[in-house]
Amino acid sequence: MNTTETKSLANSNSTPTLGEGCLQGKEGVSVIKVGGAVVEDPEQLAQLLDNFASISGKKILVHGGGRRATKVAAQLGIESHMVGGRRITDGEMLSVVTMVYGGLVNKNLVAQLQAKGVNALGLTGADMDVIRSHKRPLKKVKMDDGTDQMVDFGYVGDVDYADGDRLAQLLIVVSLLSLLPSPMTARATYSTPMPTLWQAPLPRLSPSTST
Repeated sequence: MNTTETKSLANSNSTPTLGEGCLQGKEGVSVIKVGGAVVEDPEQLAQLLDNFASISGKKILVHGGGRRATKVAAQLGIESHMVGGRRITDGEMLSVVTMVYGGLVNKNLVAQLQAKGVNALGLTGADMDVIRSHKRPLKKVKMDDGTDQMVDFGYVGDVDYADGDRLAQLLIVVSLLSLLPSPMTARATYSTPMPTLWQAPLPRLSPSTST
């Protein structure tokens, strides 16, 4: 399968119109990302899903949900820890992220798309081992006091590869895959930030081996 060509991307938290925040591949597969701000805004989300449903051919929606995860964590009495604008994901927070991204947000998007006539299927990166990652190493982060510190972000993963062959097989059957950043490693599930996932090989929809 051929590697896709990429276009410039809109901000992940803006509401895409056709062609914005979108990757278009040679195989005719459109990949669109949507951030947590849009997911949390019913009006913006409705507009995005209307636009998405109007795109012809095969398509993939890659979504976030961090804001919802933070709200649900607070309701459960779990404190969210952020460093340099990035989430520290401990064991409790990983459970919340998995529940919210893979359940509440993902299935809500699938249901709304089904109502719009889009035969949607919701997946995480862990399903069918579609996205494989490794634990993020210690990162140097500039703190509020101006100092640099090495930070362990916990169960946060950096993507190694995305299995385009398996995605392509599913796309023969369905018109949409809704993927969330939660790839599986041999030992654990990691939460992968949206920018990291978007920069990974996922949008290529090409085989895991070299093309």
